[in-house]
Amino acid sequence: MTQRYQSSGFGLYELRLDMRQAGEEYDREFMPDTTSGELWTDTQFSITDAIKDPNGMTIEWKRPGEFLQSPCLFADGATRMDVGQGSVGTCYFLAMAAIISEKKELLKRVIHAKSYSIGTERYQGVFSCNFWRYGEWDPVYTDDFLPVVYGKSIWGAHSASNSNELWVALLEKAFAKYNGSYDAASGGMAEEAYLYLAGGVPERVKCEDCSPTVMFSRLRNALKCGSLVACCVPGENTNKFGLIGNHVYSVTGFADALDKGGKSVDLLRVRNPWGKTEWTGPWSDGSSEWERLPPNSIKHPNINDGEFWVQIHDFVEYFCDVTICSLSPDFDKDGCTDSFSKSTNIKSVCINK
Repeated sequence: MTQRYQSSGFGLYELRLDMRQAGEEYDREFMPDTTSGELWTDTQFSITDAIKDPNGMTIEWKRPGEFLQSPCLFADGATRMDVGQGSVGTCYFLAMAAIISEKKELLKRVIHAKSYSIGTERYQGVFSCNFWRYGEWDPVYTDDFLPVVYGKSIWGAHSASNSNELWVALLEKAFAKYNGSYDAASGGMAEEAYLYLAGGVPERVKCEDCSPTVMFSRLRNALKCGSLVACCVPGENTNKFGLIGNHVYSVTGFADALDKGGKSVDLLRVRNPWGKTEWTGPWSDGSSEWERLPPNSIKHPNINDGEFWVQIHDFVEYFCDVTICSLSPDFDKDGCTDSFSKSTNIKSVCINK
């Protein structure tokens, strides 16, 4: 968003820029030197520095062409179902990556069209992306060596929908480099990932502080406004109805329906970044509760893809908190983002016209 208006009586104009929507595709100052004609190797993020503790597994580092038949950055675009967590504790980051994958304009700011050119004449072994930091998009460059086990499986994050698709693995590697190593990137808060991937305004809401009705209203409004929403399961609820304790999930949708008897049913759609292992309680895949609704009223495929529905009162009971990220603040806490003009400008300069 850009606004320009005349200042009071001095012939000056104030230009206000939301820098989250600005920026070049490449930062030429830091772009890797690929003039040698060989595939680029990132000496600033060496293999020995990248992983300190591989959890007892033997890891090989390979470029995608060495273990995949048809590697590509995106296979038929990006969706939340692409994201699959590996052996790194980056669930908080991947849960957000799954959400922004379906916010096309936002995803382009993080991973732009020319980020990775494998399969073309321009291929030089370089992947680039941007993370939001200190009021600007900060470019990160890595080579495309990936940690592989058993000769063909990516040790870290990977595409859960197409084994040849690389955007998830490469984005996690760039995030690992940004933090110093995969180990350093392991374990974090959803708020951190929001800032890196969106530059938004995060807010944490504790489930114990909200009634189911209030929580559903806030999340429904937030999702309608395009906000990014994550939720967390506390450690004490590990293995309760299939939930993973101390783990971050994405909230990807909502449904407020009427059952056959006219009773309201408020549901949230939640996704595990593992790409598998789901809620097994009421309203889970294939559960008898779905028989209460008119046929085809809510899409609920019975497949272990990590995504499931949970009724709001169970959500409030078994999840401990929710993090809502909006590109503008929610001052009145109604779940709807408020006018950006009420908040501090990202950049403000005066121009003498």
